[in-house]
Amino acid sequence: MNAKRTLFALALAMFSLAAPAMAQIRGDYIEVRTADVYTGPCFANGEVGLTGHDAVLAWRIEKGAWSGVALDGLSVVAVVRASSTLGDPYSNPLPAKAVIIVETQASQAQRAALIQFAQAQTAGLLKDIVAVEVSPIRFAVDVGGQHGYATLEAGNLARITTRTITMGDAI
Repeated sequence: MNAKRTLFALALAMFSLAAPAMAQIRGDYIEVRTADVYTGPCFANGEVGLTGHDAVLAWRIEKGAWSGVALDGLSVVAVVRASSTLGDPYSNPLPAKAVIIVETQASQAQRAALIQFAQAQTAGLLKDIVAVEVSPIRFAVDVGGQHGYATLEAGNLARITTRTITMGDAI
């Protein structure tokens, strides 16, 4: 009986130590890659292995904390160059190199937490960070109530604008 209580207390203590890292974060995410996706029968996935090695990933944290550090209103961006086409189930994109861009107004602790948060979301894709840049970040989703419309500006380092797919989008 005593051994069972000790194991339960040990398990509870381990969960309590891990709990701060498993914070609940709410916000927006955008991922932009460098491959066109077509579904025509003669050229579906025709660019796999040729392009799609580059991506821009961005998170805007509306509310939440990571490892006990509040990240409300902050953003982090990763610019990635992978070894192969991202998302190809038959090749490994790792190793990949990444430049991380963190928000100018973030404190040193918040910058570190933003980087750790982004790394935790990407299954090793952001393991090899070659540079960390500090820059103002503007990130908005569903601008003007238009679902699927997003803008991202990370200083002079990254600028992305998306829109919803329309009937005119065809080959």
